[in-house]
Amino acid sequence: MEQRFEDDLSYGACSFSQKTIHNREPKDTSYSDVLHTRDDLAEPFEDDLKGVFNWTVADYKAMTFADNERYSDIAFAEVFQGYNTFNWTEEEWTDVVAQLDASLLDVYDDRARQLEITTETRRMMNDLLKLSQNDGIRDEAVPAYRLYSAHDSNIANWLAVIIPAYKWNGIPYAATIQFEFWKGATADENGVKMTYNGDDMQLDGCAKSICTVDEFFASMKKHLFPGNLEQACGESPRTFTSRMVEHQTKQIVAKATNIMSDQKFLSIW
Repeated sequence: MEQRFEDDLSYGACSFSQKTIHNREPKDTSYSDVLHTRDDLAEPFEDDLKGVFNWTVADYKAMTFADNERYSDIAFAEVFQGYNTFNWTEEEWTDVVAQLDASLLDVYDDRARQLEITTETRRMMNDLLKLSQNDGIRDEAVPAYRLYSAHDSNIANWLAVIIPAYKWNGIPYAATIQFEFWKGATADENGVKMTYNGDDMQLDGCAKSICTVDEFFASMKKHLFPGNLEQACGESPRTFTSRMVEHQTKQIVAKATNIMSDQKFLSIW
C-alpha cells in the first residue's frame, strides 16, 4: 500500500528532496568543504572514545564522513547532557560543529533544499496569507497557532532558505523558529515577525524586524519555490539534472549559431 504523508515536516513529504538525500548523504564528495575535519579529529576522538568504540586513528580516517559526523553528534550530546567533558581545543570543537552543520545542510543541493522548505512551510504561509487578506481576523479555517516539533536539520535549512544572509554556527538544543502575525490599528499596519531562539530576525527586504505584510510575502516569494510544488517534488533529481544539462547545451548551441549568423540571440526558454 502506498503511504501518503500528510505531515509537511515528515521525512519524505517532498519526494525529490528525499531522493536527493539518499543520493548525497553517503558520498564524501557532498562534504568536500569539511573533509579536513576527519584528520583533525581522529586523535582527539581516539584518546577519549577508543575504549568505548574500539577503533584506532587509522579506522577513523578510513570512515566515510557520514560515519565521522555521528561521533561528533555523540560528543556534542554528551557535553550538553553533562555526561562527559572533553579536554579539546577550541579549534577541535570548531571542527565538531562544522561536521554537524555540514551533515544538516550538505545532504541537499539548492533545489532540493528550496523544495523541502517550501513544502514544510506551506500550511503556515497559507495561514498568514489568509490572516493578511482578512485584516488579521481569524476564522475557523485558520488555527490560533501551529506547533511543529522537528529536528535540527529542519531549523538549519529553514534558516538557510528563508534568511540566507543570517550567519549561524551550530544549532543548539531546543532551537526555535517563530512566525507571528501582528495586527495593527489599520490593515496597512499589520505585519509579520520572525524570531529565532527569541531574537528578532531581519528578513530580506524588510525595513524593520516586523515586516509589513507586503514586505514579508515579497521576501518569501524571493526565497521559496515559486512554481508547481507538487509537480517539482514528484520529479526525479536525475531527470531534473538531465533536463538542465540539455537546456544549457541548447543555450550554448543557440548562442554559437547566433554569433556565426550575426543574428539577435534567440531565447529558447
